Amino acid sequence: MLPPPLARRLKEAIGLHQRGEALQAERIYREVIAVDAGVADAWHMLAIAQADQGRFGEAAQAARSATELRPAIPQYWLTRGKIAAELREESDAQASLRRAAELEPRAAEAWFDLGQSYEREERLAEAADAYRAAAERNPRPAEIHYRLATALLRSGQAQAALESYQRAFERDPGFALDRAECFDFIRGLNFESLPAFWQSDMLGFLRRPDVDRSRHAPAALSVLLANPAFRAARDGAPQEVMHDQLFNFLLAEALVGNSVFEAMLTRLRRELLLDESARAGAPLEFLASLAQQCFINEFVYEQTEEESALVAALTVETETYLRGASTPGDPQLRAIAVLAMYRPLHELRNAQALAAAPGIPAAFAQLVRRAVTEVFEERGLRASIASLAPIRDPVSQQVRAQYEENPYPRWLSFARRPAVSCAQWLASDAPLAERAAVPADPAILVAGCGTGREALGLAAGIAGSRVTGIDLSLSSLAYARRMANARRIANVELLQADILDLDRMEAKFDLVYASGVLHHMAQPAAGLAALVRRTRPGGLVHAQLYSRRARAHINAARELVRARGLPPTPESIRSLRQEVLRAPPDSPLRGLLRSRDFFSTSECRDLLFHVQEHQFDLPQVVAMLEAAGLEVLGVSKSMERAALLAYRGLFPEDRARTDPLRWHAVEERHPSVFANMYAVWSRVPPA
Repeated sequence: MLPPPLARRLKEAIGLHQRGEALQAERIYREVIAVDAGVADAWHMLAIAQADQGRFGEAAQAARSATELRPAIPQYWLTRGKIAAELREESDAQASLRRAAELEPRAAEAWFDLGQSYEREERLAEAADAYRAAAERNPRPAEIHYRLATALLRSGQAQAALESYQRAFERDPGFALDRAECFDFIRGLNFESLPAFWQSDMLGFLRRPDVDRSRHAPAALSVLLANPAFRAARDGAPQEVMHDQLFNFLLAEALVGNSVFEAMLTRLRRELLLDESARAGAPLEFLASLAQQCFINEFVYEQTEEESALVAALTVETETYLRGASTPGDPQLRAIAVLAMYRPLHELRNAQALAAAPGIPAAFAQLVRRAVTEVFEERGLRASIASLAPIRDPVSQQVRAQYEENPYPRWLSFARRPAVSCAQWLASDAPLAERAAVPADPAILVAGCGTGREALGLAAGIAGSRVTGIDLSLSSLAYARRMANARRIANVELLQADILDLDRMEAKFDLVYASGVLHHMAQPAAGLAALVRRTRPGGLVHAQLYSRRARAHINAARELVRARGLPPTPESIRSLRQEVLRAPPDSPLRGLLRSRDFFSTSECRDLLFHVQEHQFDLPQVVAMLEAAGLEVLGVSKSMERAALLAYRGLFPEDRARTDPLRWHAVEERHPSVFANMYAVWSRVPPA
């Protein structure tokens, strides 16, 4: 029993602590300990106060004193375990948390923290057991089921993981939990059936404005194909799916990159064009959604001569109607929506009359905004974008011409989370980021920024950043500027420029991103050297380049294009795509169906018809970076789960998993691990 004065003093300190005044509370805890070093509660609360201030080393000493004085108190062991976990002293953390769990068998928190410690050490079976124990003791928190699902998924227990994810997400109606890893897993699966929960949860998640819908569209398509109505629609019974909310949302908001759905939608589009009764019976929302999908994929679907003739007649009919500029009735709206499935509305004479028409339904209004209003807005923005110098390099001129015709990529959304510090951003992706001399408010150059997705992601995601995006194509830059304006991202400047002309700039940058641009230059090494000259000493260069091994199936198609002398026209692209879609299962061309880029005209042109492309292996990338005077830090940490598992299988002792030469060995055994591109971080040596 504490003497009353000490007890009152300790109570006073705890009150201060609860009000957030940890430093004042700490002084009183120390006073109590100075009077009586055997007051375990004072040591315990001192540990918590020091941990609250981020002083975990001191907190660990205080927590140890508390457990030594009163080893039968579970809360003391729990605090000691949490502090050890913050210090990544996993052995002490696990021993302390196990002791807490033994002393208070009904408590879930110690088991949950124990699971997290095991997971950090990749002891996944033990982590799953600990999370199960936590869930048995307290099944309500979504986070427990979520962590259990993650451990199960990473240890290869797919069905059990899916069931745990469902329990987690059922308890998370506000979508606080990140669904990305779960949905990345789902996108590669074929389900015989799924609970209806998954379709409603997927729709709710995709409706969030901060979600990258293109990333998760494949998962949504896998969920839809588990629905009996969609299996029936594959065989020609599409009526029920027209009313499906998730399907309509996907059609309007993301590229549907799936050959099964393409066949279904191509057939359905033809029916709606040819059969006016089918058109009249379809929901107008669905007609507008399918029209938006065709605008998104730039009318990449197969089109017969019969369809082309009907589209020409419908164009004349629509342009005649638009000259009258009256408010369209339901039949006109349906006809215009079907026409918009085959050609851009903005090309119609007097197309802007559609945007001015009052009282049209919301779904149709969105189609007009996307297919007419935004196109004219981009045209108006071109004049606002400055140019560094005329584009003179012959290859750069050809590349510019391609992207003026086909801006790449035509993205609609990206994952937008609250901005973090530059240090946090780099720690999440860049190996050995602590070696960089990058300020808290970095100047960032995005070379070959295209339509701006990466530039805007960096500007929105790194607090205090100042981003400059350069590209050859004014069409791409205008798209980027429209997207920046719509998302109110003001800390990004867009400039038309060739990388080869960057010596004309005075500015230097702390971070330089070159994602998918150097391999489209005549001499990638010359482009890299120009970027290095614009990087401050100690700054970072992030280079993404094509893998030769990962693009073997693409090269087969590119060789076909070259051998036949196919021009990069929409007609050639559609024709070649049909050949791929009809290729036998053992054809290397079938590998293209795994690529999202195959499913839109601009992206397919970039994939198969590009005017200039180099490919590499990782040792070549490392050699090029080192020849430019850069210190190679390693491969990006942002690798997909399957790739990380492959690395762990070969190099289990290497927890960093960023060594380029080890990744080269992994790629030799798993040729698709760099299907997206190599992403390698380097540093300019300090001055």
